[in-house]
Amino acid sequence: MGPAWRISVPVVNPASLQLTRSASGGSKKAVASKPKATGATGAAGASPAATGPRRGPPADWAALPLELGDLEEAFRRRRARLVRRREELLAEAKAAEAKGYEGSSRAQAALAEAEALPVPPADNGAAALAAATGTGTSFEAALESMTSLLKAGILLDPSAHLAPLLRKAGSPAALAQALGALRLNHLAQAGAKLGSHEAAQGSLHAVVVQECQRLGSAAPLLELWESVWEHGMEPSAEAAAAAVAAAVGLGDGRAAAALLALTAQYGAEPLAGPAQVAAVVSLLEKGKPEDASELKGLLPRLGFRA
Repeated sequence: MGPAWRISVPVVNPASLQLTRSASGGSKKAVASKPKATGATGAAGASPAATGPRRGPPADWAALPLELGDLEEAFRRRRARLVRRREELLAEAKAAEAKGYEGSSRAQAALAEAEALPVPPADNGAAALAAATGTGTSFEAALESMTSLLKAGILLDPSAHLAPLLRKAGSPAALAQALGALRLNHLAQAGAKLGSHEAAQGSLHAVVVQECQRLGSAAPLLELWESVWEHGMEPSAEAAAAAVAAAVGLGDGRAAAALLALTAQYGAEPLAGPAQVAAVVSLLEKGKPEDASELKGLLPRLGFRA
């Protein structure tokens, strides 16, 4: 079998490349996204009769805020609706319980529905976040608490909340779970600004690097660099160098080579520089010279210049 970082790059625009995992688990390969063909028989050439009548936007779109200044009021109304609905369900459950055995099933269903409502806490999660970031709280409990708050529309602060969560991870798998919270928080941030992307979590890249070094695994860095945008970060040469250096420092040549490939997907020029390439090649030559030779042949196709 070939090295775990083996990739196959067709001659296409680098912007059209996307990385996928193979069925074997660790390997990655780059594939070019294929444009969908359209023609007289496709969606572009379909007649109105074939596609059916065009429908207008949903009626509730009119209730959405059109300006950022209206967003806070929209959230306030949403919270009021959720609180009102929860009170209705609790009252329904109490009335059903009064009927005894006959209404027990309905009471349980109403209570479950009320519990599932993402009602933001009155203090905007301050108490829950203080408990979650405390030293006595386990990683699992902190992650569950923060995930619940995110689902309720509470945004997390990268430094005050997410960084402590990353540091609570006790294994590479747990650190990968924490990256999921970063993705959720970034989506919540974008939603709060009507889809506007901001790299508000860039400071957490250094934390992920530190935790990977502490846990002795570069796997979470590979997951992060598959799409740094999704994690609320902006790809940069400094971050790419730190990620590759961490993998080299851990002695994981295949992860370091994979990171070189991943850091080359964000623009016309690779983010990693000659120093990182030399370090990875040197590490591979010490372990498996054939892997180093294959990487050298691949580098020009990834945009690295000799």
